[in-house]
Amino acid sequence: MFNNQNPYYTQQHGQQQQTGYQQQGFQQQAYPNPQMIKKMQKLCRKNIQHFVSVTLLDGSMYDGFIEFMDGQNIYFASPIVDEGQNSERDNSDTELDYPYYGFVQPVRSYEIERFIIPLSNLGNVMPVTYY
Repeated sequence: MFNNQNPYYTQQHGQQQQTGYQQQGFQQQAYPNPQMIKKMQKLCRKNIQHFVSVTLLDGSMYDGFIEFMDGQNIYFASPIVDEGQNSERDNSDTELDYPYYGFVQPVRSYEIERFIIPLSNLGNVMPVTYY
């Protein structure tokens, strides 16, 4: 449907392939209420490219960004944050605190985990405010 806008969409020999995403959710999908799916589509469209907290019907929660959505799924990116990441920065005496040649501060990199979540498995989409 919106595949020409999805940067992760490739099509070969008439088959659709998503690269970089893992399927997330129930193995057997229930037949959801169509009004609920419309509500989730509206919430996801409103919060696309924003930091959100997604709750699935099985109770699991994910924090991250809705990168893209089509008529059936959302494509969700969640940063993987180490538990001791903030304390590591405070306790280090390395050269990370000093600028390199050209006065460029080093940037810490984060890993990103990507999911495909069916709209029928969404329980709630809530924007996360941070300061």
